[in-house]
Amino acid sequence: MKQELLKNLLTILRSEQKVELSGVSGILSDNLNKKSRRQFVDIINCLRDQSIRKIINPHNNMIDLFFNNIKASLLINTDEFNKLTRLEILPLVNNTDDLKSLYDYLLELKAKTYLCFHDTDEQVRTNYLGEEFAVASLIKVFVGVIILEAVEMGVITLGDTYKIVQNDLSYLSSGITEKNIGQYISIQELLSYLFLASDNTAMDILLTVISDKKFVEVGKKIAHEFEMQIVPTKEILRKAWCNPKLSEEVWRENAVKDVKWIEGLDYFIDPKLLNIFIEKLMSYTWTPYTELSPIIYKGGSAPGVLSGLWGNKHTGKFVYFILNRDRPFNIIEEMYCYRCIFNFLERNIKEKNHG
Repeated sequence: MKQELLKNLLTILRSEQKVELSGVSGILSDNLNKKSRRQFVDIINCLRDQSIRKIINPHNNMIDLFFNNIKASLLINTDEFNKLTRLEILPLVNNTDDLKSLYDYLLELKAKTYLCFHDTDEQVRTNYLGEEFAVASLIKVFVGVIILEAVEMGVITLGDTYKIVQNDLSYLSSGITEKNIGQYISIQELLSYLFLASDNTAMDILLTVISDKKFVEVGKKIAHEFEMQIVPTKEILRKAWCNPKLSEEVWRENAVKDVKWIEGLDYFIDPKLLNIFIEKLMSYTWTPYTELSPIIYKGGSAPGVLSGLWGNKHTGKFVYFILNRDRPFNIIEEMYCYRCIFNFLERNIKEKNHG
């Protein structure tokens, strides 16, 4: 029975036509909620990329995935009726115990690459010297740290509130929505949305809670090289992908295909500046991560841009990477990248005593 499911799934993955929920509902478990079913459709459509080769592996009831030099397995879980309950892409990656091996594996993605590991000192590997990188949502580290520092300075408090209005809502947000219009939200809640959900609306609101002059002033207090005027996400997203005349479905499709950072539509930083802000982030008594884990994570992605940081508050160790190229990263490449990083984290960032 599972072989039949694999054959049906493989036929769908090889289809050149976009898959709708109605087209795959027959292979999905009835126990899945609406959100999970949509996620299945998203994964399936990402894997439909015709440049990804798919073959059934009869020995382990999996589908093997191949893209360039990257191989991955599509792990499948089913219910008692042999209907899908879970899909997981597991790239095959050798050990990335040290920074050199991690860097070498990231170079497989054929991108402009910056990789930094901060332990007792700073170790950097890059194939592009002296240039700014597009960082996508990793810019939210700068916004969040500046707001946390403004709290430390007494300029604002975590308990200060802001009333949400229609005009506050940004595009492609992942937390605050129209249901929140008219509600008051605290600075503390906005910071949690910013860091934990990478919410664009939260970022745009936080850019308004102190003046532009004060924002730069606080940023320069943290790092004297800081001179950025960070524009709202709404401004960049509207120019890049989110024409208000088009539907949100079209926005989301464009936002995973159209490379716009090469046209200047992204957030650009000198990666060295990020070191200072990450260290500052890990120094605060309270952050949105405080009750969750000693491991701080923030990532960013856009077509042609992948970035992410992980840090351990107990040890002060952190690692971050930035990848830029002129074509989108597909789902196999993204999962490969993160698997390489996770292998490195297990050996170098996480601690047995602290998770």
